[in-house]
Amino acid sequence: MILLSDLIRPELIRLDVDAKSKEQLFDQGIDCLAAAGRVEDIPKIRQALVDREEVMSTGIGRGVAVPHAQCPAAPDLSVCLLRLREPLDYESVDDQPVRLVFLVTGPAARGGFIRVLARISRVLCSEDLHQDLLGVEEPESALTAIRNVEARL
Repeated sequence: MILLSDLIRPELIRLDVDAKSKEQLFDQGIDCLAAAGRVEDIPKIRQALVDREEVMSTGIGRGVAVPHAQCPAAPDLSVCLLRLREPLDYESVDDQPVRLVFLVTGPAARGGFIRVLARISRVLCSEDLHQDLLGVEEPESALTAIRNVEARL
């Protein structure tokens, strides 16, 4: 079983991100992944995220977005958690602005990518987690909140 708490490390969590557009948000997430050595070609990852978003918004509702891209420039499955300082109009399915973002990248290999997306959806069913992530002050606290929810699943 894939656990988010195994994929997300404190250095992959950014709280109070300033972004006025999806593109700025993607850049912040990619910068976070690049700083952790999780992506090899920033322009290719960025384009893969933009291309995926053009198919359909990855704003899944309740103030959450899960932009994702499979690309050879992301050799390993990675998740970056971003919390926006101000809500961003994201063209979400429920027309609500986004504050929490799980940006997922990985190779085109089958299996793991879809399981990570499913796991994110499952842990976000917890209203406690949603509220905890909006209120935490440190990346370690966000990771602890995710671990606590996963322990109950």
